[in-house]
Amino acid sequence: MTQIPANDTSDSLIKPVASGGDMPLAVERGPVERLSPVALSLGKPVVDMRRLWNCADEDRQELQRLVGDYLREMESQLAQMEKALAAGDCAEMTRWAHRSCGASAMFGMVAITIPLGALEHLGRAQTMEGAEIHLAQAWRQLELIRDFFKTQPEAI
Repeated sequence: MTQIPANDTSDSLIKPVASGGDMPLAVERGPVERLSPVALSLGKPVVDMRRLWNCADEDRQELQRLVGDYLREMESQLAQMEKALAAGDCAEMTRWAHRSCGASAMFGMVAITIPLGALEHLGRAQTMEGAEIHLAQAWRQLELIRDFFKTQPEAI
């Protein structure tokens, strides 16, 4: 993986170069080779399918419901963080980032927890300095999560 500086304006913060070695592209129940190249981001799996399947009690319909609900809720919560950022409201940023990070971790949406955790930390520190970058990274991670499920329909 090639790291791109945080101030880079490209639409991706990490670009896959090669998937060599024994590093899996994502944690998943089946063969790793079925996974798309977007499965690893920010050095973490985009989706930990074992954790997500566990949350769904290994029920495919429940998994589909959870993924749909997660994507809708995360989009709404990121929009709330946009509002908090625009208003300079650190308390709201902390609240939404904490909630989003916890839900993401619980459902196995691993890579998005990095920028969400950074947003929560900034909010607790009563600063919004750098929040735009982390929020853009969170939006990008949500896009990668969507791409993962679009390119891996058999996963759900």
